[in-house]
Amino acid sequence: MPLLCNSDHEALEKEFPMYDGFYAFMQRKIVLDMHSSEIEAMKSRGERREFIKEKMGQLPSKMIK
Repeated sequence: MPLLCNSDHEALEKEFPMYDGFYAFMQRKIVLDMHSSEIEAMKSRGERREFIKEKMGQLPSKMIK
């Protein structure tokens, strides 16, 4: 990113949101893969969303690396 930023620090500040988003995407994918039958049985979108959010918070970080 040398053309967009004046320093390494500034480049990192601009890159972190992308890495955070990718990390959350991978957490969600792991939860969906591990709990697909449970999620499919849930009737409401809100119930599924809360379940996925809870399970994402319980994942050990070593599973995502």
